Amino acid sequence: LTSDRDLYYIQTLGFRGEALPSIAAVSKLTIRTSDNHQGKGLEVYFEGGEERNRKEIAFHQGTEILVEDIFFNTPARLKYLKSLQTELGHIIDYVNRLSLSHPGISFALYHNERLIIRTSGNKQILHVIAAIYGNQVAKSMIKLENENLDFRLTGYIAKPEITRANKNHITILINGRYIKNYLLTQAIIRGYKTLLMINRFPIAVLHIEMDPKLVDVNVHPAKLEVRFSKEQDLMKFIEKTVYGALSEQSFIREPIKSKDSNIKYHRPIQPSFDFKVQH
Repeated sequence: LTSDRDLYYIQTLGFRGEALPSIAAVSKLTIRTSDNHQGKGLEVYFEGGEERNRKEIAFHQGTEILVEDIFFNTPARLKYLKSLQTELGHIIDYVNRLSLSHPGISFALYHNERLIIRTSGNKQILHVIAAIYGNQVAKSMIKLENENLDFRLTGYIAKPEITRANKNHITILINGRYIKNYLLTQAIIRGYKTLLMINRFPIAVLHIEMDPKLVDVNVHPAKLEVRFSKEQDLMKFIEKTVYGALSEQSFIREPIKSKDSNIKYHRPIQPSFDFKVQH
């Protein structure tokens, strides 16, 4: 940063440098890392924040961080952890969001030596969706692509018959950053019109690019919430894009009885859309 104005043009996700030593202070942490293609790396082991071992190892380019026995030395914090399944669910959700926001990075998540998710890192977002939700879901996703003077939107939405019981499977990325925004989530849902059943929600992954000066990311400690200069315009843009993609599809089939027999035929029905932007 060279001036105050640079704060309005930040395009990186930032770096919370204090997080890693904080984790190391309450766990047994091993870091393996290498910055070259020669197969040489370094392994450093910490226990309770103190470095216990450092050695050179054979290691591919990249970084691997292993955290074990978290809060082993702070039982007061340990008791605030939820059940194993709850905490594992939080971890899986976070890795899924990272994978969707960075399809060019390969992620692998193991639990008790069992592989839960692995992404290829080949920059294909559809392959990441397949790794998270399965091949059948990925094959049925509808591609989104639209842009105007302020926004560029790419991504995928699920067909109306593929839904979930909550909104947790809607992923919104702003300039590569995962965010939570109620109004933008509602804009996606409104784009489906009457195609969704009551209390059912779609799977969606939206990458939205915009000028950094149109978004303020410094309104939430975890950077999960942001503030937009043109929020209403963005809502309309998302709703219209989702609506436009769905209006080109045929989803429902209704039975038609033949007059000459009891045989039932099926014909596709084009969904009827009446698009109105709510102000």
